[in-house]
Amino acid sequence: MNSAWSIRLSLCAAMALGAACTVHQAETSGLTGPSELGLSFAVTATPDFITQNGFSPSTIAVSAKGPNGAPLAGRDFALTLQPAFGNLSAKTVRTGSDGTATAIYTAPAASPFLYGTPATTVWVFATSIGSDRQTALSQSAAIRVSPPPVPTEPGRPTPNVTFAPSNPKVGDLVMFDARGSFAAAGHRIQQFFWDFGDGLPQGEEGDDASHIYQTAGTYTMVLGVVDDVGRIGSTFRTIVVTP
Repeated sequence: MNSAWSIRLSLCAAMALGAACTVHQAETSGLTGPSELGLSFAVTATPDFITQNGFSPSTIAVSAKGPNGAPLAGRDFALTLQPAFGNLSAKTVRTGSDGTATAIYTAPAASPFLYGTPATTVWVFATSIGSDRQTALSQSAAIRVSPPPVPTEPGRPTPNVTFAPSNPKVGDLVMFDARGSFAAAGHRIQQFFWDFGDGLPQGEEGDDASHIYQTAGTYTMVLGVVDDVGRIGSTFRTIVVTP
């Protein structure tokens, strides 16, 4: 006997003699909508390494199974990217009769200044939706997105950059010096391009720059240079920022 039932009986017993007492047992309402119980699913990315050329795709597949291990049809999943880099053909997918739902991931074309720089890891998260549970289940798959290699072109300018302090902390002013960059004989560098790797806006255009990193982490700083006939050269540095 549950506690609410016992309390109501006690109240009836305490009432004056001859008074009528009717006791109603409340039924516990059941869950409505799909439940997470017994749900299992996995996320894959095929291929899991693509070139950042603006059109190479990776197929994201979400495969769901029910409590008995059979494919689960009609299940909805929300797809998100971390970091928010690139595009998905759909933000919500529903499994078909085979228990699988798919979407296509593509990355934006890399700037020529970024050619030859390290790959970026993008995580695709699938989260079950339409559940009664407070905490929805999530699974993820990783995609490595790599800029194209640096093309071999004679006469390209040569960028060079140093920075200080060499072991910056969050909030430090990091100074960058690209005055060691040079163009081929008879040419000159006409433009400098700076990317500090943290996604923050930057307006630096000359042969030196400064930047403040606001969060600890490992960043890829890119310097690009353009000579007077439009040839491009780029280089990068790995910067580890500590708290």
